[in-house]
Amino acid sequence: MSIAARLAESRASKNKQFHDNQILTGKTIVSHFNNGTRYVQLAAQMQSGKTGCAFHVAFQMLLTNQIDQVYIISGGSEPELNEQWESKQVSHIEEFSNTNSLSDDQEMILCEHIRVIWRPHLKKNIEKFAENYLIIWDESH
Repeated sequence: MSIAARLAESRASKNKQFHDNQILTGKTIVSHFNNGTRYVQLAAQMQSGKTGCAFHVAFQMLLTNQIDQVYIISGGSEPELNEQWESKQVSHIEEFSNTNSLSDDQEMILCEHIRVIWRPHLKKNIEKFAENYLIIWDESH
């Protein structure tokens, strides 16, 4: 099922996805990119909000046309990490959309321009990388 279809199905979700620390950190990361930094590394403890922060950065940069595509590379060998990113994408888009009063077209950008790629599939997906993109690399150990 597509991200857009899952988004339409999940409108009943009420769990808060973005917390103040994630939003602040996301804005700080975007400001580094705006000031010419080519890469940013975020290291934090488990359950500290890295996923929400990453989605916040991706959404901001897509909607301000700083990038055309986001690739989330799940670097671990567990397929559950890939599935976790895909399942969380829907709830994060929903809350970001509601909080920021996004149009349907803006929601569609977030649904269609974020790809989750599991590390073992990276080589066969390399030709899909656009010119103007953001890579979010998760679990790089």
